[in-house]
Amino acid sequence: MNYEQIFAVHFPSHPILPGVCIMQMVVEHAERTMGCQLVPTAAKDVKFLVPVTPEVLDNIQCDISATDDGKGMVTLRAKVKDAATTYAKMTLKCKK
Repeated sequence: MNYEQIFAVHFPSHPILPGVCIMQMVVEHAERTMGCQLVPTAAKDVKFLVPVTPEVLDNIQCDISATDDGKGMVTLRAKVKDAATTYAKMTLKCKK
């Protein structure tokens, strides 16, 4: 994901990372961790608590727990945060 281009066009005078990009970041992190491709099919309990700005982007991390139902679906529970701030929380259902 090219964050510089996204920040340049999403509220240029006060750039923030769009929520859909944060959700994609969670999916991509889970794919790297699990070693398989995931396709989001549902989202619930999605909360964007604090805007992600260019200044904090390098310091945030995704804490993810994944539950595989054994039938090709995975539930991701994620928190996007740094040492002091939680930026987003979400539960995503994904097809493997």
